[in-house]
Amino acid sequence: MLPKKHRISRKEFSSVLTKSLLRHSNLFSLRVGALSPDKAPHLAVVVSKKVSSTAAGRNLLKRRSRDIFQKLIPRLKPGTAYILFFKKEAASLSFSKLKEGIEALFTTHGKLS
Repeated sequence: MLPKKHRISRKEFSSVLTKSLLRHSNLFSLRVGALSPDKAPHLAVVVSKKVSSTAAGRNLLKRRSRDIFQKLIPRLKPGTAYILFFKKEAASLSFSKLKEGIEALFTTHGKLS
């Protein structure tokens, strides 16, 4: 689980959805929004029923992505909010492929140092 200081609140979630940049890859969509510059980076993961019809499958993807995020937090830009949306193609990936895909998405869009 992500530490509370790195989670997006409901209020922040709606503002990030409306005022953010949208980036895509084959496996994910990433929304990147601004927070106050002194805040730690905030993260959220969204897995819809279209991606995995079972709650167990959706929860597995969320747990795996949060574990990957834990290792990326030191490299993320402070004062930024990230919302990661999964696409259907990501549901069948192994952990290592999922990690590669998430890191590639963040790297190509200039958010990792």
